[in-house]
Amino acid sequence: MMYTKGVVSMRKKYFLFTVLVVFCLVSISNIYAIKPGDCKYLKDDKTKVDDNGYIMSWLILDPYINDGVDSAQSCNKDYFEDKGGEANIKPKEGDEVNIKETNSEHVWARLNFQDLKDMAQIPAAVGGNELDISCWGGQGPTNTQEYMVTYLKWNKDTTATFNVGVDDATEVFFNGELIISDPSASQNWGDGNAGIKEVKANGGVWNILVVGCYESSGEWGISVQVDPVPDEVDNKGPAILFAVEPVDKMSITWGRIKTSY
Repeated sequence: MMYTKGVVSMRKKYFLFTVLVVFCLVSISNIYAIKPGDCKYLKDDKTKVDDNGYIMSWLILDPYINDGVDSAQSCNKDYFEDKGGEANIKPKEGDEVNIKETNSEHVWARLNFQDLKDMAQIPAAVGGNELDISCWGGQGPTNTQEYMVTYLKWNKDTTATFNVGVDDATEVFFNGELIISDPSASQNWGDGNAGIKEVKANGGVWNILVVGCYESSGEWGISVQVDPVPDEVDNKGPAILFAVEPVDKMSITWGRIKTSY
């Protein structure tokens, strides 16, 4: 009888262990099953910058990178090194990217944090958990990396101040210059906990803001507050920055053809 009970007990333990393993494998497969275009990050993109100066409108790398290293290590890596460096990325909506470090495929997608809040995809639009996106499984992705880019225009030369809060680590680049670096291994979001920095913004042209956000475990997210608020914000990729030929070249050429007859 003792032998039988022992066998039954072992079978129960084996069953529970099997269930646990299957659950873990399913959870992992769900995380890694996210493909570019699987998630919706945008509703109407009306709120470019909220009333408190927090930038809502971005291009985001879809989906996040999962390199398997903690946030402090991620902060010291350049995931775009083979593409001219993270400081110099200049994406537009729909651009496809292969991250060499993880051999993973991504696409640049438009995102609006206020829209995500309105769609119940995140619990708060400002508060350090902006990247706890339901479509990504909510809170919990470990050792992950994310990049966001937005284009900002002030009508005249401006001294702008960026206030950055993060969980866990971040790097922020403005027009190719590193302005904030916070390589923490683990921290909770706090207003401005990553740093506050003044920059010289060029007036009448598009300034490029690149933000990396790196997570070890648990909640993660980023918030960027700007003062003064830009006159324009673009999260598509301004056409003027990507034009191969001058905008009026075709009309000029056609005019010359017509007058030559």
